[in-house]
Amino acid sequence: MAMGTGYFLVRGDKTTCGGKIIEGADDHTIMGIPQARDMDRVTCGRYPGMFIIVGGVPETDIHGRLMAGTLDSQSSCPCKARFIASMMDDTYETDDGESEAEQHAQSAKKDLTSGSDSSSDDVKLDYRIKLSGNKILTPLNIPDYKEMINGGSTKNTEKIDFTITNKGDEAEGLSLEVLDGNEVIYSERQTGKYFTKGEHAWQWDGYSNQGILDTTKLKSKSLLVRLIALCGDMMIKVDYPLKTSANEEDWVDIEVNKNNKTVNIIWRLAVSDGGIKGSNPKLSPVPYNDLVDLTKNGVEFYWSRNGSRGGGIGESIVTAIGVFKVNVKAEINITPSMRTFSLISSLDPDFQASVSLSGFEKIYYNYGDSYKDIQDELQALLDANKNFIWISYILFIEEILI
Repeated sequence: MAMGTGYFLVRGDKTTCGGKIIEGADDHTIMGIPQARDMDRVTCGRYPGMFIIVGGVPETDIHGRLMAGTLDSQSSCPCKARFIASMMDDTYETDDGESEAEQHAQSAKKDLTSGSDSSSDDVKLDYRIKLSGNKILTPLNIPDYKEMINGGSTKNTEKIDFTITNKGDEAEGLSLEVLDGNEVIYSERQTGKYFTKGEHAWQWDGYSNQGILDTTKLKSKSLLVRLIALCGDMMIKVDYPLKTSANEEDWVDIEVNKNNKTVNIIWRLAVSDGGIKGSNPKLSPVPYNDLVDLTKNGVEFYWSRNGSRGGGIGESIVTAIGVFKVNVKAEINITPSMRTFSLISSLDPDFQASVSLSGFEKIYYNYGDSYKDIQDELQALLDANKNFIWISYILFIEEILI
């Protein structure tokens, strides 16, 4: 007796021709996603216009319409495309062509492991995917510091390399996605070249389908590549976890939007209250919280490259893939962070030198020194503010380059 395992479909599931289901029952969901039914609308990857799901799983019902399933439904588009399910935990079984729906709370693991033989004697699906070649993704192909001072030529690239291996039969449909948990970050639109037997090269540049590269997602512990292949009534899922981390520093994150040409940088600084040095009866020490704000504002102002400083200073950066505005946001004492700098309010008339030497990181607010030269409290305060912001900027540059 022939048995087959089918998968219930949801809104967003792909067709084998590159289209997708765009409707579903909002009050009947699988993992929060509306379940698809017979007659729901679907697009085609080859032909314009809207089409519908034709056919559904017998003996099921959502508002008088059959639930859509991989064995019983197809698109009405000219391709007569089949569907590639994304929810692999909700299955039903067929017996001699008649479907009896049975939703499971656990994965049908025997049919979904990479490299497993299908239950059909005629079809075998056997796919693998792994990292190969370049494994370091560098946003915007930015050169390393040593490369910059030696002319700017770089081998850094945004793309990381994968090898897709098909040791089984030629697939009829294939989806390729990058996910952070249940969130789809990227889905490959043209997958036909991976149907055939053999090895296939694939690259990903770290961007979502919306054109955004977010390093917080790239470093996620739940990041993975998922390949789903379809042939006849057989389907397999191959998950390849991406164990990613920052190659050098983990206290900075960026979000690149290549559509509006912006880069947003999160820079996590660490500071501590270094107290007060010296005294002057005419001056009040600047509070620690004010020094923190000055440090934060200085880093954001001087490190941004968005034209806000005027006079042609701090304009947008020029990269191998275009011109981008860079906006820096500093976060204070949020881990992971840079090494900690002590912020010290100095009323001493002698200038105090700030240092970035490991183990001795200090930034002095030289209020006493400014007052000694100016003899005006307000003007000395403004002068000390300016110098403190600039020195903070310089020391954090040194911290990066050390």
